[in-house]
Amino acid sequence: MEEFRKIIFENLFLFLLLIFVAGILVGVMGFKRKKVKTKAIFEKPSDYILGMYSLFMGEMDDAVKRLSAVVEKVPHAIEVYLALGNIYRNRGQLEKAIKIHKDLLLRSDLTTEARILALDALGTDYRVGGFLDRSLNTFKEALALDPKDTYALTQLVKLCEDRNEWDTAYEYAKQLFKRSKLVDAKTLSYQLVKKGEFLEEEGKSFKAYICYKKALRILPENTLASLSLVKLNLKEGRREKARSVFEKSLERFPQKSYIFFEYLKEIYKDEYLSKLREIALIRHQKRALLLYLEEMKKENNIEEIKLTLLDLAKNFPKSRNLQMALFQFAKEEKLNFEDIKNIANILSSSKELKDPFICIYCGYKTMDVLPRCPNCKEWNSFSDSES
Repeated sequence: MEEFRKIIFENLFLFLLLIFVAGILVGVMGFKRKKVKTKAIFEKPSDYILGMYSLFMGEMDDAVKRLSAVVEKVPHAIEVYLALGNIYRNRGQLEKAIKIHKDLLLRSDLTTEARILALDALGTDYRVGGFLDRSLNTFKEALALDPKDTYALTQLVKLCEDRNEWDTAYEYAKQLFKRSKLVDAKTLSYQLVKKGEFLEEEGKSFKAYICYKKALRILPENTLASLSLVKLNLKEGRREKARSVFEKSLERFPQKSYIFFEYLKEIYKDEYLSKLREIALIRHQKRALLLYLEEMKKENNIEEIKLTLLDLAKNFPKSRNLQMALFQFAKEEKLNFEDIKNIANILSSSKELKDPFICIYCGYKTMDVLPRCPNCKEWNSFSDSES
């Protein structure tokens, strides 16, 4: 006990915090027992309290030793069993973790709340171990006992995503969205897109169409939903509708126009090059400029090539594709001295074409030689960006 007192006085703040955390843990886990049973845990505080203290401090070997002693003497200490199982899982000892949690579930004296906690713990064991079917079924069992179990819902969403079961993932995510803030509208919108793709594969085009439209209502900036609508409309022969969806997206999110380029020829047919030129030279979108440059190269349209290169130099001077194109056209003698001089004047005046020093830990950039990174606070962490 002298050793125990010494630890307490030397780490008073941590001890008080530990007691607070332990109190919350007991409350959350529904540790509602008769007074005589609760008292039994604390008859030997050097095992329980120091075991929890070791867990709090990350001393896992000592935590396992002391908490194991507690469960031998006080078999009804459900939360201690759960803590032990979680320690074993975190240490990679999955067989032990699974055994503890399965043994708990065999007990007839478990409260419903304790059973849910044990099922959630076992489901996590199975997920970490790669037993996805068992994990899925275990979390479903927990959810059947408590439809408000947000932990089980969260895990079911992840498991269904991993299994590409997007229809089911969306349904669980929708429940989670209603019950908590653990899933946001953005996640729901993108899951609806995946659900729509799943329905399309099954030949249910109309239901897929509804999913994509709903995804856009939830999150208008979901350009993947717009792309899915464009593809579906083209597949169904509705080219005008596909064009309408694309143009709405282009107006609101021009920086995302590149994701539609694969379908641009099909959307616009004979107007393809004029539309691409508009996106490139009027809206100044980098990927459109690079694509337009390739198209003009095929047609050997030197004037349009020059215009496109100038636009790239003004708006995207650091583009490696621009640099490669300049070298290639100069090599092929498609640019004369005056053209090269004009582009060189634009590039030489750009403030972006400088070589910063970069922090190797967080990527912070600076033009000054700094002894310490102002972002991540690492010392002597800057490297030449070229190395």
